[in-house]
Amino acid sequence: NSLSYSATYTATITTGVKDLAGNAMSGDYTWSFTTASEPDITPPAVISTNPANGAADASINSSITATFSEEVDASTITTDTFTVSDGSGNISGTVSYKDKVAAFKPSNPLSSSITYKAKITTGVRDVAGNALSADYTWSFTPDTAPPTVISTSPANGEANVSVVCQQFYYCYVQ
Repeated sequence: NSLSYSATYTATITTGVKDLAGNAMSGDYTWSFTTASEPDITPPAVISTNPANGAADASINSSITATFSEEVDASTITTDTFTVSDGSGNISGTVSYKDKVAAFKPSNPLSSSITYKAKITTGVRDVAGNALSADYTWSFTPDTAPPTVISTSPANGEANVSVVCQQFYYCYVQ
């Protein structure tokens, strides 16, 4: 039978216990413990993601992460319960879990101009066995556009620019 909530129990191992050579314990061993006050019936929830839902500047080389509201059973974080799709199917990668954060690391860099959809399924359970109440999905698009120069100082073609050196750190044009 299951133990009762909010109850203190005492357990004893008696001297009737013997090792393989037939030696009995020298004395009884007794300990006590108290059970939890109520069962954990609250399902875990995803409280944040990286990249965020709708992000258009996701890194092409970093992991995709989901942070949970409570500790989840690490064995329930798998490539079946945490998937990332490129629209034509799930992409390959590996998953890991630590300190309430599940991470999906793609096997290859993500592509630009593709909107990816990440999903955490109800197969993810907390340590008490409670499942996510519904699948959690979010989408994002990687940013692979190269940076561009939008202005310079001095301006292109500017004449009569003097050189000034700042103490031992650097020289710049003025």
